[in-house]
Amino acid sequence: LEGRNKRIESIRVLLKVVGSDDLGWMEASIRIKTLLDQLSLDLSEHESIGVFYKVYAQTEHIPTHEGWSNLPKDARKKFRIEFMKCEAKYLDELEQAKIALLEYPLA
Repeated sequence: LEGRNKRIESIRVLLKVVGSDDLGWMEASIRIKTLLDQLSLDLSEHESIGVFYKVYAQTEHIPTHEGWSNLPKDARKKFRIEFMKCEAKYLDELEQAKIALLEYPLA
């Protein structure tokens, strides 16, 4: 139960800072989708919240952590462009999903 509550709190914290200079929509979407999976919640079909799953699916091929660090500069640049395009495509939906997930009864 404690682990579940920590994951729920992590989602709420991510939602509060997403869209700021501290946390972009792509990284937040990946983290939120992963936390929802850890909570055994599949909201992929939810009218608003499902966009986090769409963004995750479109970016899951991009290396993270050490894999990102090991990429050549030109590859990182290519992926950053891909992030920006994806974010622009889904920005309105992501903002709606943020509101919907803040209101969703996770606990």
